Amino acid sequence: EPEITNRLNILQQEIYLRQNQGLEAVRQLMLSDKDQQIGKEIQQLIHDSLKIEKNLLHNEMQQSQASSEKAIVTFFIAAIVDLVLVALLYDLLWRYIRQLQQTELALRQSENRLRAMIDAEPECIKLIARDGTLLEINAEGLAMMEVESADVLIGKPIDAVIVPEYKAAFADLHESICQGN
Repeated sequence: EPEITNRLNILQQEIYLRQNQGLEAVRQLMLSDKDQQIGKEIQQLIHDSLKIEKNLLHNEMQQSQASSEKAIVTFFIAAIVDLVLVALLYDLLWRYIRQLQQTELALRQSENRLRAMIDAEPECIKLIARDGTLLEINAEGLAMMEVESADVLIGKPIDAVIVPEYKAAFADLHESICQGN
């Protein structure tokens, strides 16, 4: 700033000389060491300022590049972690589904064995819930009840098909069985 102020003062002197003393006086002032020295100092200051600004810009670009590289690396690490988590989740889900299918198959097989045993029994076999609702009945039970399909009886209270004189005895027996006897 002081150099520029000095240079402006010299320019004002040059204008004053040009107006009052002519071009020769201005030319001598311009050729003087003081004028040339101030011009060189200003040029050097501008050059130094540009060099400093270039260095600052270069440093900021390096920091920005390093920051973007870190962001890219972080993104890829996060993407890899996400993929691993998705793969693990898929594996767990696949195992769970497979286990569920195996359990369902085992349950169906067990149910079929139970159904075969119940149907093979020559006696009437009934599965009754605690509340007295009929859950299952075998073919011999259907014949005894004189019913064609189990759908007519299943889900209904068993009391409806028991002869009235045996209802109290049946209720006592059912209560005893439900208590674990």
